[in-house]
Amino acid sequence: MMVLHLNRPFPSLPIPYPSSAKSRPSVKPKISCFIPHHHHSSKCRKEYTSVMIVPTGVGATIGGFAGDALPVARALSSVVDCLITHPNVLNAAMLYWPMPNVLYVEGYALDRFAEGFWGLKPVHQNQVGLVLDAGIDEELRIRHLQVADAARASLGLPVVECIVTDTPLKVEKWVDPKTGQSTGRIRNRDSLLRAVQTLINQAQVNAIAVVGRFPDDDVDNIDDYRQGMGIDILAGVEAVISHLLVNEFQIPCAHAPAMLPLPLTQYLSPKSAAEEIGYTFLPSVLAGLSNAPQYLVKNSESLEKSCILASDVDSVILPIDACGGDGALAFATRKRNKPLIIAVEENETVLNDTPDKLGIEVIKVANYWEAIDALLLRLPPHPSPNYIRCKVKKPYFVHPCLFKKGVCDIKSYQHKGAKNRHHFTQPTTLISHGSPDPKDDYDGKESVLRQFELNMAYRPCLGMCRQARGHKNILMNAEGLLDNTWGAVNEIKPRNLYEMPVDGEPYQEETQFNGTNVNHKVNENEEDEMDWYRVKVDALIIE
Repeated sequence: MMVLHLNRPFPSLPIPYPSSAKSRPSVKPKISCFIPHHHHSSKCRKEYTSVMIVPTGVGATIGGFAGDALPVARALSSVVDCLITHPNVLNAAMLYWPMPNVLYVEGYALDRFAEGFWGLKPVHQNQVGLVLDAGIDEELRIRHLQVADAARASLGLPVVECIVTDTPLKVEKWVDPKTGQSTGRIRNRDSLLRAVQTLINQAQVNAIAVVGRFPDDDVDNIDDYRQGMGIDILAGVEAVISHLLVNEFQIPCAHAPAMLPLPLTQYLSPKSAAEEIGYTFLPSVLAGLSNAPQYLVKNSESLEKSCILASDVDSVILPIDACGGDGALAFATRKRNKPLIIAVEENETVLNDTPDKLGIEVIKVANYWEAIDALLLRLPPHPSPNYIRCKVKKPYFVHPCLFKKGVCDIKSYQHKGAKNRHHFTQPTTLISHGSPDPKDDYDGKESVLRQFELNMAYRPCLGMCRQARGHKNILMNAEGLLDNTWGAVNEIKPRNLYEMPVDGEPYQEETQFNGTNVNHKVNENEEDEMDWYRVKVDALIIE
């Protein structure tokens, strides 16, 4: 194995240690991304953290080419305090864009982070080691060494040492016929592991850049990709290489392929152009790794005090049909501190892991413009998104008899206000139990109740309302309820849901509407003045 020591034009400066005579009190460190200067930061609010995911090698419309998702990351980073994303989003071959509040996290590490097994520890700077495949011919090897020199001299990046593997890695790539995504393998993986271990032991590096020699493609095989269509056939095996190293060593890692330059063409998509303006893809990799967060296994109490955890994530943005990855599923199924999942319809991939197919609750947006709008409306000092639509939704009240009698299962509701009312501030589904009454003309369809004149009638219950003459607003509007037909609620009779007053004693019930309490006194003698309505429903969807 040959080790190449790079020149070190910038000698290390001694770090002064604080005087032991003046000890400072122990303070819990505040670990976070740098906040953009235009944010109104406040010690009184939690920083907003978002994750952007575009899977590698799946032909994403945005993010499936040469750093073409980077403009989206730039836009997102301008509205959140911290953006966590991965090399497939941020790497643009010869191009890169520094963003101080963006964390560069390898895909395997991002999955473990989402699952809660790892934490992310932001750093000021990493010591980056460079691994070159022994299969790289001399001219390409010199080109990549010059990139490392330029990165240190022109950008000040801490590329401290380079090593060449003891045997060629023999990278192979192909397209999975079942999924349509690119993948591959390295035949001599042990050679790569030995090289990385040597860098860690001898140079104390804590981040790894790998350059593997890839087979040169026929121009016809990658013509679609160069024109901004199809999939990146290199990306899948690049992910395989970085996943291997991160799993083995738990340090930041990214890969850049080494290939001969392609012949010049005037029919080149701007989305693919970043990979054809030089001899190497390495510059963006070195820039990203230079300050990528370190990965810490969640096995101690001190981890929570010094790291960003999955529970700190407020939102996740990803393509509409790429919701089946380990990280996406982990975020979407969290029991506590579940982030907002935003699925972008415009960004399509070769996958078919849609939220509907997987049963994931998401906010669907047409494009990344709308995704950014969705984020902005959830950041202070902006108002709730529910109050800037043309029709502001009123809060909905459901009587406790729905729960006491076992009529309904309640999903996704918030309880607020008086203890005998349930206040709904978001879409809520009420599903009734029991089988349909065979005597009723019941077709089993779901019914949609779109509006309440009063959130629920006084003495209310599902399937039964009373309208006192002169109080028309007390009856809920029942538009769209199974052709406006009326009948029993399955086999549950009204008397099971509502108890009449005993011995004609006045029954007083208070109904709250828009902050006003309305008292009603009813007794059995008023029965003739009442109209009875029973609504036949199997499901009530309150919107």
